[in-house]
Amino acid sequence: MRAALLALAIACAPAIAAGDDPAEGRSARVGMTATIRDVVLPGSLLEVKPPELATPIVLRIAGSWRHGSAQRYELVWSGLEPGRFDLTHYLRRVDGTPSDDLPPLEVEVTSSLPPQLTHPSDPGVGKVRGVGGYTHLAVAVGIIWVAALVALVMTRRRGDAEGDGAAALAPTTPEERLRALVAEAQRGPLPPKRRAELELALIDHWRRRLDLGERPPAEAFALLKRDPAAGACIAALEAWLHEPGPKEAIDVAALLAPPRDEAPP
Repeated sequence: MRAALLALAIACAPAIAAGDDPAEGRSARVGMTATIRDVVLPGSLLEVKPPELATPIVLRIAGSWRHGSAQRYELVWSGLEPGRFDLTHYLRRVDGTPSDDLPPLEVEVTSSLPPQLTHPSDPGVGKVRGVGGYTHLAVAVGIIWVAALVALVMTRRRGDAEGDGAAALAPTTPEERLRALVAEAQRGPLPPKRRAELELALIDHWRRRLDLGERPPAEAFALLKRDPAAGACIAALEAWLHEPGPKEAIDVAALLAPPRDEAPP
């Protein structure tokens, strides 16, 4: 008698699932997750089949334990469309043996949509009345940017025009450049760059005046230093440009008188 009862209990064991409540975890809404615990399925160990692109069920085995000659599982599943589905269709045996003898394990996926709708309704298209202050801000920034660009272009053009005018008025011959430097020196102290230009212009003037243009620079400079007029002028110029704090004030007009008073060639 006891052997018969034991055999009956083993035969009914695969149909027992979800503990005290067999319906626990057997129903869920679309997209929601449900868990079925203590599901006893006969045969060797099972695993989830590789999912397909259009599968309506997403299944995962959260745990498995040996249960006599069967296996006990904890299954986590989710439905992607409403309907009734058998979870065993998504299982296979790890050892590759057939799983056609598995008892059905049906679940139900319910929808939250009204019965007459199978898909969410399209939202209505309404007219946008305004987008806040963003439009006004964008227009203001655009106006400021265009105004800044116009101001930059006008400034560049004005600078180019002034540069062209200055270039037109700039001295073009050595004598004119020397006269301009002399006039600038008479008006006040020269910066170091302009002093160097004045010194080179004066030496070039005396080289051309004494016809030393074909001589090497060192030889020409030595001849200029030996010439009474050129040597005196160059020595006075060097003292004025390079000696710090001379004891006597230098008369710039008298120093630069020879090249200034000479008529241009």
